[in-house]
Amino acid sequence: MAGKRGNGEDSIYKSDGRWYVQGYIEEGSGPIRRKVSAKTKGEAVRKWQERKSEAALGARRLGQPKNVAALLQHWMDLRSPDLKYKTRIGYEGSISRHLVPYFGTRKVTAVRVADVERWQHELGTVQGLSRSTIHQARTILSQAFDMAIRHGDLLANSVRLAHHLKKDSARIQALTEGQAQQLMRSLAPEDVQARVRLLLALTLGLRQGEFLALQWRDVELDAPNPHLVVRASLQRQTGKGLVRSTPKTVRSHRTLHLAQPLVDALRALRLEQKEILLRSGGTYNPDGYVLVSSAGTPIDAANDRKHWYKLLEVAGLPPVRVHAARHTAATLLLQEVGMHIVQQVMGHTDIRTTVDIYGHLTPADGALGITNVAARLTA
Repeated sequence: MAGKRGNGEDSIYKSDGRWYVQGYIEEGSGPIRRKVSAKTKGEAVRKWQERKSEAALGARRLGQPKNVAALLQHWMDLRSPDLKYKTRIGYEGSISRHLVPYFGTRKVTAVRVADVERWQHELGTVQGLSRSTIHQARTILSQAFDMAIRHGDLLANSVRLAHHLKKDSARIQALTEGQAQQLMRSLAPEDVQARVRLLLALTLGLRQGEFLALQWRDVELDAPNPHLVVRASLQRQTGKGLVRSTPKTVRSHRTLHLAQPLVDALRALRLEQKEILLRSGGTYNPDGYVLVSSAGTPIDAANDRKHWYKLLEVAGLPPVRVHAARHTAATLLLQEVGMHIVQQVMGHTDIRTTVDIYGHLTPADGALGITNVAARLTA
């Protein structure tokens, strides 16, 4: 017969087909009796250990006068170790600019569905923020509320119950096919690197950090099926300088077909860099980046952004942001291939992301689509 448990010990038991773990957890104001349940004993124990770990990091009862700002800070503390640098900075900015000013001082239990819907409306119509910016802030708030529910401190997630904003396709900045052709034709014939940079963005939809991180070892020009592998992103991190890190998501790591115009441009750029390397005595571009500064060093995103706006100015085009080139690639590809192929080329983790951004467009094997887009832009 099992002995009696001492005070303060965790208890594990099965009831009505589910496993339970209960006991006391030290939270901000002292030990609080808590309980978790799961279908299996192992899962229940895992959830209990996770709950205790979160408490050790500073979790406190939210049912008391805890506000949304404190909840968001605690959620960030737990998420930060698993986030990419740029994602973490983006989340922190979204919280400080769009969530705390509106919800920060409110009790978590006092946020209603109507509050969330009014907040979305204000961000979209009064402040003029894009749907994607509002969606990111909403997702953060929803995940923080989900955490409160898991802890037993909130009964329902008012964010999940609120209506989403209607799709606003007008907010997607993209060049038209004619504008993209105009941009390509405005390049100086000798500016091979600019041609490569534009084709990487306009035909493959690479993110800025992805094409700046490309190294020659990522590019296969001489295979029967020329391709490149997106395996990194280049970002400036505070106190560390330029850092080449793994891509944003698992799906971001992808292999993409190279159309002939881009193959030709890459070969010309590779030859140009080899000639400079010989003249430099072997000191030029030691890390083998595809796109480099005049000194042979990797290019900072801010400098690339300035160059992008200069190219647009020379071409007589409006100053759309750098990411517009990625949207341009997606919209042109959708005239050639289906949504799932665009998802793969763009490196979206979920098809819903692709549909959410480009679902208003009507789709007309990925390699053929990329080839056709490149041919249209370089004709």
